[in-house]
Amino acid sequence: SCFPESKSLSSGPPLPPWLEDMRKTRIHPTSSSPAAKKARIEAAEGKVEISNDRWTRSLKWFLGPETTPLDFFQNIFEQKPLHIRAQGDDKKKAAEFFSYQVLLNILTNNQIYYNESMTICVYKDGKRQVAELDGRATKEQVDELYSKQNHTIQFYRPQVFSDPIWRLNHEFENDFGDLVGASVYLTPPNSQGLAPHHDDVEVFIIQTQGRKRWRIFEPLEGDELPRDHSNDMDLAVVENNHKLLLDITLQPGDRLYLPRGFIHYATTATSTSTSTEGATSSCHVTVSTFQKHSFTDFLLNLAPVALRRAFEEDPAFRIGLPIDYATLGGSSAKVMYRTGVQVNRYLEDVKEEEEIEERSEKSAKFISTIREMFLKLARYVDQDSIGTCCDEMAIDFVSHRLPPIGREEPQGKPHNPLDPNDNKIEFRICNPKTIHIVTKESGTHIFHCNQNDRSAHMGPQDAFNDEEEDDEKEDLQEEEKKGQPDPNKHPQEEDEEEEEDEIGLQGEGVVVIHSKCSVVVAILVHCYPNYLTISELTAKVTAIDAAEGGPLTAMSMLGLRSSGLLEERTRQPKIAD
Repeated sequence: SCFPESKSLSSGPPLPPWLEDMRKTRIHPTSSSPAAKKARIEAAEGKVEISNDRWTRSLKWFLGPETTPLDFFQNIFEQKPLHIRAQGDDKKKAAEFFSYQVLLNILTNNQIYYNESMTICVYKDGKRQVAELDGRATKEQVDELYSKQNHTIQFYRPQVFSDPIWRLNHEFENDFGDLVGASVYLTPPNSQGLAPHHDDVEVFIIQTQGRKRWRIFEPLEGDELPRDHSNDMDLAVVENNHKLLLDITLQPGDRLYLPRGFIHYATTATSTSTSTEGATSSCHVTVSTFQKHSFTDFLLNLAPVALRRAFEEDPAFRIGLPIDYATLGGSSAKVMYRTGVQVNRYLEDVKEEEEIEERSEKSAKFISTIREMFLKLARYVDQDSIGTCCDEMAIDFVSHRLPPIGREEPQGKPHNPLDPNDNKIEFRICNPKTIHIVTKESGTHIFHCNQNDRSAHMGPQDAFNDEEEDDEKEDLQEEEKKGQPDPNKHPQEEDEEEEEDEIGLQGEGVVVIHSKCSVVVAILVHCYPNYLTISELTAKVTAIDAAEGGPLTAMSMLGLRSSGLLEERTRQPKIAD
């Protein structure tokens, strides 16, 4: 089962309610039974809202008119592929994302390097063969390989160059709450670039030019929703041993969703079960998300927090390991046991047999102890530690995601003081999905992506140079110095000064305002996407805090405006009926 029985955890404090509820459910995430679907819907309440209004235009367009976002997340997401046929102006919209000519223009106007931004390959003789190229990619060389040698081009991070893909990725990041990457695949006629494989991400494909045939097979048994992508698979083995689910040809404007784990390959060869048209070149955009974004990954972040608490509160976690622990588990224990049994049978040594049995019992006890401690660890997971983990992951996401369209440069600028009686200007906070709010005693921290670097999105992990690392070390040392008490000051004075130092802080990607201002931020988020005048906002804040409604509103708006986290406009007069 997915969760342990309560009787195995009978001693000590009770399990946290959230774990007890999940333990009772025991529904496999990919089960298709009615009970499983109901459980998925109930379990998804935290990330899937009932209203379809909360989803972006990009996701609604991708899914088409026949599938609502709610239907998608409840019945399709992580469960089965979905083919959406082009309707209306879908073909025109898809063509705006990318094309072969767009790639040639990018190569002409930018320094694009092989391996870092582009891979060129061909599927030949049953294997994917990658062209051995290095240095800057030129338009002439790429065109030679593509047009005359039938190689497929895989272009990474097109969102850096294509505004339509930038918008799509940014809005998908709003929808999924996780980083969304993209690649473009350009394949000449009668060609195949990649071997059959499965991905470790949720894949959303948009056919922008030409046609491409896709063959999609069931996942490997026991490897549904994998955490890692597969190696290249043998085409004959896949065709002969895995159930074919879809054999389709994507036309311009068509879309295709593939959950992670489903085996697939694509080719520009002729005729399929759904198309008898001749072969053409193909260009499609692949958008992907949910890479290492599972409960496993959350628990990997949460486990160190629980272990620290267990070590502090339970002496059992501090006891040293047995001196001979290395021989009690793993390969060494198995080899020693088997060898001992064989030798004993040959020598008929009774004493040796007793030692073997004793070691076997000791090994079983060691394994049992580790299992019991692992189950016991769940007791040290509470709402605060889960909340801390949520905050850390959300802040990391916000700091690395794409900035909103048109918000690459800092938007903060000086403003004239606000007139509390001015009803001509109205405000709203920037999209709440692009920020994460953490309230502390020292202030309300608002993490945002407005100043994130579009060109660095989903870039190489080694982009941080030594100078930046040195700066981080200096900042850390400075923070450590600040944390040491000043013998000439009363502790209360130090606390007050520390709070004053943080208020008004506008670092890269974070704004800190007074902790009391959290109520103002909460009201702005709650009212989004509606605009409010200063007087309307003050009235709402005063209803919660009559004494400080006005000052809190003024203080909050000053910090939010200067940081560029507010959108403002002139209120339009209402037209009489």
